[in-house]
Amino acid sequence: MAETVQAVVLYLHLVTASFFVGGSLFVWLVLIPASYRLGSDEARRTELVGTVARRFGRLVTWDFLLLVASGVYSATWYLSSFGELFASPRGLVLLVKVILVALLMVFMFLHDIHFSRRIAALAREGKVEELRLVRRKSRIVSAITLVVMAGILAMAIALQFVG
Repeated sequence: MAETVQAVVLYLHLVTASFFVGGSLFVWLVLIPASYRLGSDEARRTELVGTVARRFGRLVTWDFLLLVASGVYSATWYLSSFGELFASPRGLVLLVKVILVALLMVFMFLHDIHFSRRIAALAREGKVEELRLVRRKSRIVSAITLVVMAGILAMAIALQFVG
């Protein structure tokens, strides 16, 4: 029975991670570049990207909660005690992964609360130059977020090989 639960939790963790990372990459590598083909109408571009991002954001909120919950449960497979988190190689890798997940949450919150709303408002108001400046800062935060995601994936892989 325990192995069945572990298999289900691992499956849930992998599916939610795939949706989260894959969806984020889709937005950055497909949607945003394609939106530039709409021409110079910043309001139209922002509306398209914003509509998709809001829909993805609603889904990813629940996805991320399941991802973290399944990750916390899965952590119990790697450590026999909380103290191992700071004392064993596997624990240290897991600790780095936890720190990266916390950083990811901060960057996601910052982007959602600050940049997304500001970009939508500036597009509605037609403030193109200010919009470009805010978008540039938003892209920096998003790029950092993607790098943090890659770090989390690297730690997930490392967990399989450290003893």
